[in-house]
Amino acid sequence: MEHLPPVGWADVATKDDLHHLEVRLDDRMDRLDSRIDAIDARLSVCSGVAAIAYATIERYSASSAALVSLPRMPDCMRFIT
Repeated sequence: MEHLPPVGWADVATKDDLHHLEVRLDDRMDRLDSRIDAIDARLSVCSGVAAIAYATIERYSASSAALVSLPRMPDCMRFIT
């Protein structure tokens, strides 16, 4: 016991304290995983829509280049490029 710092027993973590901390951290990680999955789903949908839009524009711009202009890039695509 002489190798421990001079603190009271109230400052020592118990197994129960560690278990509660583990549960709280697991919950927090689960919420973080859910948020990351939601962001990933939104990016997948947005990039798929953008790919379809640009493929359609490319297909039609070859025959009517003067009539077609590229639309403004969707906000969700700004950090993909």
